[in-house]
Amino acid sequence: MQVELDQNGYKMILANSHADPTKEEEILQMASLHQVTGLITMSYSDVYNFIHFGNQLNIVSIERFISDDVPLITSDNYGGGVLAAQKLIDKGAKKFLLLRRKVNHQNATDQRTQGFMDTIHEQRFPVDIFEASLNENYQSEIIEYFKTHYEYGLAFDGIFAVTDEYAQIAKSTINSFNPDYKDKVNIIGFDGARDSQFAPYRVDSIRQPVEQIVKEAVSVIKRLIDGEEVEKGYKKIFDVSFVEAGNDG
Repeated sequence: MQVELDQNGYKMILANSHADPTKEEEILQMASLHQVTGLITMSYSDVYNFIHFGNQLNIVSIERFISDDVPLITSDNYGGGVLAAQKLIDKGAKKFLLLRRKVNHQNATDQRTQGFMDTIHEQRFPVDIFEASLNENYQSEIIEYFKTHYEYGLAFDGIFAVTDEYAQIAKSTINSFNPDYKDKVNIIGFDGARDSQFAPYRVDSIRQPVEQIVKEAVSVIKRLIDGEEVEKGYKKIFDVSFVEAGNDG
């Protein structure tokens, strides 16, 4: 994002609210007072803050729908859930698990969940869901869940985690019980996260086209800044793809 903004003559200020609505409001208040040129958000907290400041700031949202007045740039989250299910089925999985966390409001992980569950149900495979809480110890909850289900046998052979982080926790925990599970349990995450631009993918994943999303977000915010009309309800959805762990892209 910083590189793309630099190439368009803008500087980036990065602020993280850690999904805290109060901190988010403070950031937006600061942005409006200091007259930043525009704001690109990847917020997962209360959308009220953005609606409240919408008339004062040029805003573009990545992944989260705020309102018809705020352009939305996202990837095909529902299609990604479908693709994950299809890949796990192709790999021979027969008993499935969906791994996610609870949410306070609808977001992209709900669409990923729906795409996956619709596909698994259409194929009439058994599927369970585990939702970790919103507490800070959610990682321990995931680990404990897999300890309970894999310590004495193979509970699921196809797992879709709605983020790569959850997939990595599942993978390391399951493999710690039995090295053979590495070849018997297929796990797919979502995001296509890597430690650096050329590092290998850590888990099989549904990759979001980050470069395209960033370029589109900057292009749209620039149109708003320049006073160009951006149609009400603007939405751009990019296709996702499947990547395998160990692949360097």
